[in-house]
Amino acid sequence: MAVTKIDDWEYTSTNSANTLTLSTVSAGTSRLIVCFVTSEATDPVATAISIGGQSGEQISGSPIFAGSGTTQQTVSGWIIKEAAIAAKSNNIITITFTTQPTTVSITAAVFDGVDQTTPIGEYQEDYTDTADPNPITTVDITVDSVDNYVVACGGMGNDGTAAWAAPLTERTEVSMATTATSSVGDLDPSGTGNTTVELTWTTTNRSAIMSIEIQTIQGAYKLEGVTNDKTGSTLGTCKCFLFKDNQDNTLTYVTYDESDGSGNYSFTGISDNDAQYLVVAWKDNTPHVFDVTDHVLQPVAE
Repeated sequence: MAVTKIDDWEYTSTNSANTLTLSTVSAGTSRLIVCFVTSEATDPVATAISIGGQSGEQISGSPIFAGSGTTQQTVSGWIIKEAAIAAKSNNIITITFTTQPTTVSITAAVFDGVDQTTPIGEYQEDYTDTADPNPITTVDITVDSVDNYVVACGGMGNDGTAAWAAPLTERTEVSMATTATSSVGDLDPSGTGNTTVELTWTTTNRSAIMSIEIQTIQGAYKLEGVTNDKTGSTLGTCKCFLFKDNQDNTLTYVTYDESDGSGNYSFTGISDNDAQYLVVAWKDNTPHVFDVTDHVLQPVAE
């Protein structure tokens, strides 16, 4: 089961804000809310996060400080796991600060398919107390699995415009009281290996940047296969649904995937390696889709 962004980024930049109300938190089983807090003020340190009365935690390594005094830029990263999300009483994210900053932005998105023991596989950061360097980068994120997700956030002490270098795509850009700017970029990776995290500002000043890799469920099993037509030829881009055989003439739906252009599909995060599974696949206007895998589960490395 790959990490998926089930609710896109939302934000607030209201002066002195300490809450963000998410318009929706979609259903899921292994969800993670990722929240970035950017601010400009003296000692505006975020110390806690919650949603609907349920606590989250700060990402290890966060926060980052750039500059000092009344124009200090601070970027901090926070997560809220499935147990807290399931128990929340509402969709209001609340940030506690040591000193409430006037210039602040709170940005959050909801992901599913996330490992709940080690949700963040990698963290990188950088900052500058001056206008240089621009662009600003973190150390490359080393993507360990195409089922993971890369997210980054930057804050800068001027009202400006942000541009994330490929392969990341900008998702939000927020002007904070017209004196600072924050931006979030992300990537659903199509391959593994080093991934550039680079942010360029049109107007430069002190700035900070952090990047993280959200990790898919670990220590489980995966199931892979190929979708073909009735003649045995590869049939790509098919809808694939995974079911578990309950051994009592019933099936339980587990999750969904889509085969790629070469017919390959993969289900990860399967915890029960003694069970039998069935994949049902079809493609619009194609009545016969056959799966030719033997459905032997393969261990996924920690």
